[in-house]
Amino acid sequence: MIDVSVIIPTYNRAHLIGAAIESALGPDVEVIVVDDGSTDGTLELLEKYDVQVVRSPGRERHHRARNRGMDAAQGEFLKFLDSDDLLEPGSLAAEVQLARETNADIVLSGWVDLLADGRRKIGHAPQLDRPIEDVLLSGEAVPTTAALYRRSYLLEHGFRWDPAVKKMDDWWFFVITVLGGGKVVRRDGNAYVLREHRGERVTSAHNMLDNAEDHYIVMRELERVATTPARRKRLAQYWYKELRVCSLYDRPRFEREMEKVLELDPDFLPHDEEHQWWMRLAARVIGTRRAILLHTAIKRRLRRR
Repeated sequence: MIDVSVIIPTYNRAHLIGAAIESALGPDVEVIVVDDGSTDGTLELLEKYDVQVVRSPGRERHHRARNRGMDAAQGEFLKFLDSDDLLEPGSLAAEVQLARETNADIVLSGWVDLLADGRRKIGHAPQLDRPIEDVLLSGEAVPTTAALYRRSYLLEHGFRWDPAVKKMDDWWFFVITVLGGGKVVRRDGNAYVLREHRGERVTSAHNMLDNAEDHYIVMRELERVATTPARRKRLAQYWYKELRVCSLYDRPRFEREMEKVLELDPDFLPHDEEHQWWMRLAARVIGTRRAILLHTAIKRRLRRR
């Protein structure tokens, strides 16, 4: 039996995907590359490697590409790897060994952020010394490649990548799979290197609203585990996080989400998800809703100058 299937969606990454594939190759490892309609020579490059190539009928984006890879996979475990990232040597074998020893459905590891300027930052998997619901409500998660998934667990629960989740799909997938009730264990060590590229981050009203939309998709998943007053208060703090964006760009959405915050915590005042002291003070003096609307009015006035 194949130990692990590594699923790599790609689109026009001929200059990067070779290194990603080489980082995944190993005994009892099945590498599945899902080409999403590349036009840059990616397919020709893939002929050099002993990998399974699945071709999308056209440009479908990485959500559907990952699902195609899952459909083709035969491994006991699954690892999702982006075509510009690199698995750490020995990480797959260590994750599989730990999953088998503990009968885990999900294994969490750390990771390395390789920044565009060459600096390296270490990301840590959450500690699992408290209920997993509290871990999730605290916003502790791992990016997709820092998790190893038991394939039968994903199949049993019908977990698939949802194209409707545009920006925060890694976080969403982590939340729904952990909430499935499977056994989650933590491994010391890093699973992979996430490579950042210069100029890849673009800030716009559209992107910010997409982020807010995905944020609230995840919030509604987390609401399922907000079963105590303390957890509801914590979720209210998390729900607050994108309210300023909504106030600036989508007022009806702001009103709906503000109402939800007060439903979760009628005495709500922002603290751990509001890092600007003057906003925390304003909320205490004039109320959270008015403080956000005042901030929006000031920001719009400054933009007109």
